[in-house]
Amino acid sequence: MNPRGLRPHTHAERMAAAHGLVPLLRDRFGDGLRAVALSGSLARGEDRAFSDVEMVVFLRDPPAPGEDAYLQRVVDAMLVEAEYLTEEAYVARRAAVGPDWYLAASDHLLALYGADVVERIMERVRALRPAREAFLRRAARRFLEVQESFGKVLGAIGAGDREAVGLLLWDGVHHLLVTLSFLNEQPFTTFARFIPEARSFARAPPGLNALLDRVAEGRFNETDGLRDLLMTVFAGMEAMFGAEGVALYDASLDPAVPNRLRP
Repeated sequence: MNPRGLRPHTHAERMAAAHGLVPLLRDRFGDGLRAVALSGSLARGEDRAFSDVEMVVFLRDPPAPGEDAYLQRVVDAMLVEAEYLTEEAYVARRAAVGPDWYLAASDHLLALYGADVVERIMERVRALRPAREAFLRRAARRFLEVQESFGKVLGAIGAGDREAVGLLLWDGVHHLLVTLSFLNEQPFTTFARFIPEARSFARAPPGLNALLDRVAEGRFNETDGLRDLLMTVFAGMEAMFGAEGVALYDASLDPAVPNRLRP
C-alpha cells in the first residue's frame, strides 16, 4: 500500500520547494515582506527522508484579524509550514521563557530572502539573557505534569495494568525531559534528539540514564524495578528544586490564596 500523504523526499527537493515559495510570498505580501527564512531540521542541514519544511516569514505588519497567521500545506506528500510574524514579535517570543521554549529557543534561521534582516534578528536573539528565575518558574510549572504523569504510571503498575504502562511512561518521561530542559537552560534541537541530548544535561536526577535506557530500548512493560526507579528520579528532581530554593508544594487548598504557579 502506498499512501498519498507519506513519501520520502531529498534535501534538494525540500530546498526547491522552499525556494519556490519565496516568489509566491513576494506576490502575496508585496512591500510588506521583509524576509523569509528556513528553520528546523532543514535550516540545520539535518533533515531526513520524511522531514517537513519549516519557515518563518517576517512581515512589516502582523496579519490582520481574520487573516491566516501561517501557511500549512501538504503538497506531493511534503508538509510545508510557514509562520507569518513581525521581527518584534519573533524577538519578543524568544526573549520570553514560554511553555515551548524547550524547542523554540534552539531555532536556527537560514535566510532565503532578506538575509540582512535575518542576520539582524539572529544577532538580537543571541544577545538575549533571560533571568534564572524565569527558567525556574517555568520548570516548576511543568513539574506539576511530571507529578501527575508519574502518578499514573505508578497507578498502572500497582493495578497490574501492563498494557497501560508503556504509553503512560513515555508521557511521564516527556514531561520530565521538558522540565530538565528548563532547569538546565538548554533547549532541545528537535524532538527526535530528546533522549541523547538529555543525557548530556549537567543538572540531572539520579537514575535518569537508567530510565532513558528503558524508553530508548522499548522496555516499557518491564515493571520489575520500575516503581523504585521512578521514585528515585522523582526524589532527585525534588532535591534539585530544593537546592534552587523553589517550593513545589502547597499547605492549603483555600481558593482565596492565589496559585503560586501560573501558566
